[in-house]
Amino acid sequence: MTGGKGVDTAIEAVGIPITFELCQEIVAPGGVIANIGVHGVKADLHLEKLWSQNIAITTRLVDTVTTPMLLKTVQAGKIDPKKLITHRFSLDRIGEAYETFSRAADTHALKVIIETGSALTIPAEAMANDFLDTALMTHTGLMLHVRAVKPEDEPLLAEFFRHVTPGDLRFRFLGGVREVSHERLLAMTKVDHVTTEHFLAFSGGSDAIIAAALVACDPSMTKAEVAISVRADDKHKGVGWEMLRHVARYAQAHGVKTLESLESRENHEAIELEQEQGFVAVPYPDDPTLVLIRKDLRST
Repeated sequence: MTGGKGVDTAIEAVGIPITFELCQEIVAPGGVIANIGVHGVKADLHLEKLWSQNIAITTRLVDTVTTPMLLKTVQAGKIDPKKLITHRFSLDRIGEAYETFSRAADTHALKVIIETGSALTIPAEAMANDFLDTALMTHTGLMLHVRAVKPEDEPLLAEFFRHVTPGDLRFRFLGGVREVSHERLLAMTKVDHVTTEHFLAFSGGSDAIIAAALVACDPSMTKAEVAISVRADDKHKGVGWEMLRHVARYAQAHGVKTLESLESRENHEAIELEQEQGFVAVPYPDDPTLVLIRKDLRST
């Protein structure tokens, strides 16, 4: 496979002497042996062969450091966890499930699922609060830190809108806007966090906003309107898509039945994105230059 050159990284994940020795045989000079297997008996390290190869050996216990990244990878559709499930058992057969997993070499069990009779019910309020500070991953692999706006975010938001294209500013505010006024910024940063929420997205540990999504509900909390802007440098990276999906889930968790967006008919990019997520375009009777994009959250 490598033409005799060896591999840059050999991962020992079984925890038996023969696989640890195999890693030593296939690692290339300057390579790494990553040992994550749990060893119950001694395993030989052949320094008589490796002392001059400049290799490194790393060990580590299983932990949850990368679990958030893994969950976001699954959420983004990059990993299909269903392919890992080999067996399913009802709760009353849990003994059989453990027995099956303990004989994985014979049963070929990889992931065994225990199914209960009814799903765990999570209070809607608690679920909704999880959206206020979270991590998301776009389909391009860009990690986002998304949180609710704070009153002190006004300077960050003003700087953000300076990096939104003039065309997107016009689409966002449905009119000619060169610079977002203090009054508008104030309204977008001092929200009530009940009928109105404003999500800000950051990336790479920077305090520069790369996207903003404002969602405003009617007093009955049955209908909401969303408006999203993305920094010019971060367009076409899946940021707008992920922010729209985040807002839709947030609104749904709050009991909102219909999510809408008022768009200029010229904003083809936004309309196409929304339609890809199940929004439907309907005429806006008060202005023929606008179109109302609507999604029924009860059907999702």
